[in-house]
Amino acid sequence: PPRARVAAGSHRCTRRAVCSPRVTGVHAMAGDVAGAESGVVPLPLDYPANLIYAQNMLAISLSQLQRVETQKVMLQLLLREHSEHEKAQATAAAIAALEPAIAVLKGAA
Repeated sequence: PPRARVAAGSHRCTRRAVCSPRVTGVHAMAGDVAGAESGVVPLPLDYPANLIYAQNMLAISLSQLQRVETQKVMLQLLLREHSEHEKAQATAAAIAALEPAIAVLKGAA
């Protein structure tokens, strides 16, 4: 989207090294060409700090959510593994308990 033009020197800019009266009312943006080529639009230099903070908090929250979901899946896998191990032990104990009866039946045959 096109940026609004303001008269040179009619706005306050805290980034004096970038914005000068020679820039015709539009903030110079670092990486304009690189951003256009990569499809990523850089933030304007006067982007509100509270929005940058909110974006950072969102990124941190999403990262933490992804970590929690990964840990949840790992715990579910461990729980399933433990359950399968218990089933295998119960089956082995049942077979061991039936072995004398099987031996008796084989001897009778």
